[in-house]
Amino acid sequence: MVFTLTRVPLFKYAKSRILCLHGMGTSAEIFRIQTGAIREQLDSMCEFTFLEAPLICDPAEGIRDFFVGPYRTFYSAPPSREELMDAHSYVLQFIEEEGPFDGVMGFSQGAALAAAILIRDHEHHPYPMFKFAIFFCGTRPWNIETGDRYEAMGKKASTPGHGLIHIPTCHIVGRKDQWYEESLGLLSLCDGMTVCFDHRKGHTLPMSLQETKPIVKSILEIITWSQMAM
Repeated sequence: MVFTLTRVPLFKYAKSRILCLHGMGTSAEIFRIQTGAIREQLDSMCEFTFLEAPLICDPAEGIRDFFVGPYRTFYSAPPSREELMDAHSYVLQFIEEEGPFDGVMGFSQGAALAAAILIRDHEHHPYPMFKFAIFFCGTRPWNIETGDRYEAMGKKASTPGHGLIHIPTCHIVGRKDQWYEESLGLLSLCDGMTVCFDHRKGHTLPMSLQETKPIVKSILEIITWSQMAM
């Protein structure tokens, strides 16, 4: 199935517009709170738009202790192909109505969904819908055609043209994350300019000003790179 999206030039806004996709068992509001310190430091350069996932689900581990629901997801785990197609359509419709966006930022499931949409978009359009992507604790995306995750590509993806995602990408990972290897698997699919920062924690987003400074530095690197490549 091919998704169509109206192609319009990415306007040169005063700030980079970034679409934000939250993780499974959280919400747009929770992701907004989690990224507060990061967004504050990027306020002069970026504008963030948070998309709420359409499906209700149980909270992610540890989330209920700090954040109230409802908790949402873009698809179940593992997802059916129908759920994947619905999730793609849902995000693409939002981009059609509220875009264009310069970049996309996702946490966990949101990162995987963003990556899958980027891969799918590249297969059908010569110009990418985003200039850059930011992945927090991402996982390998689900292939909408097969219903399986894309296979990690190892070192060969570092050669231009061998990966599946070709725009500049920033990968924020945690070596104590149970999904750490999945985060590296997502990184292996990217052959554009990549920046990877390990916050040395689990499946979480650092939230203090001090902890997020190196994360912001990494994000600024790929935003700057994407602007130079225009």
